[in-house]
Amino acid sequence: MATNGTKQVVPFSTWMVGKKVSPVLVLDDGKPYQPVMLFVVDLDGQIRAFTLGRADHGKALLREVLSAAETAPLAGAPGHPTLVFVEDEELARQIRKALPNSEVRVRATPELDAIIEELFQQIDQGEEDLQPGGAFLPDVQEHHKSPWYQAAAEMYARAPWMILPEDRALLRVTATPFGLRGAMVCLIGELGESLGFVVFNSRRDFDQYLEAADCLDRNGPPSLATLPEHLALNYIRVKELPAPVRKQLKTVGHPLAGPNAFPELVHLGSHMVCLPLSVDDLRRGELLCRVITWLVDNEPRLADPDLDVTRIRHRIRVRIGDEVFPVTVSLQ
Repeated sequence: MATNGTKQVVPFSTWMVGKKVSPVLVLDDGKPYQPVMLFVVDLDGQIRAFTLGRADHGKALLREVLSAAETAPLAGAPGHPTLVFVEDEELARQIRKALPNSEVRVRATPELDAIIEELFQQIDQGEEDLQPGGAFLPDVQEHHKSPWYQAAAEMYARAPWMILPEDRALLRVTATPFGLRGAMVCLIGELGESLGFVVFNSRRDFDQYLEAADCLDRNGPPSLATLPEHLALNYIRVKELPAPVRKQLKTVGHPLAGPNAFPELVHLGSHMVCLPLSVDDLRRGELLCRVITWLVDNEPRLADPDLDVTRIRHRIRVRIGDEVFPVTVSLQ
């Protein structure tokens, strides 16, 4: 058995090579695309190498992942494979050219599928652990965060999702300085789950989202391209937050309505790409929380089962920071 540095070179080994479409989108020059991922796994279930990139760079990606698996594997010893299993005939043809001294066979590789699925789950968990969560972003100053937490806590205490039934929990909000011009705000949580709201830029975007959800129910997942940009607030349990976020939350002492009421704000762009939260996002979220709180506190007709929603329309003034802004809100 030969050696290469401190690692042993294995004279005989069997690999499985697989190609999968990534479950998440990647931004390149501001444009989203869905990359392909290439894996090399040995029969012991160890991932020797993997890479991802554009589908039209497939041959270069294959050369990259095979070279890494052979000379600098993530697991196992460096070495050249004697036998390679792959599901795809075209991929097998490319591997034969890249590894002319290896036997390449085409067969189903369910073992590889199971390993890749486990890796995806680990990646998801790792992203959750690394996410700062909600408003904990290094580029958002503290004086912008505290009012957001206060407004979100006050709205949570009113439980508007329990006051407004599902068939009337849709608001139209206009606040031009905040980029809201006939924005549709959909309250969620009537069943006591997934409490919060979802904000769409227009009625058209809201209807488009409903069409995509209906497609999901009838035909499976819709195209990501059909899902419009939106801002979403979801209250989650503090104990579900990553440890660094819980520690920072305890240190800073932001107001929360309770242990189940950490306000997680998410900005999803077109193609469902998760965008970094900005100060404008937090101010928009704060404004909407204060508008909904005002509506619950000042509109006694909301709980009327015979309410004509077209009769609920208000022009109010909402204080955000040191300024007061005009807002128009109505039920839809």
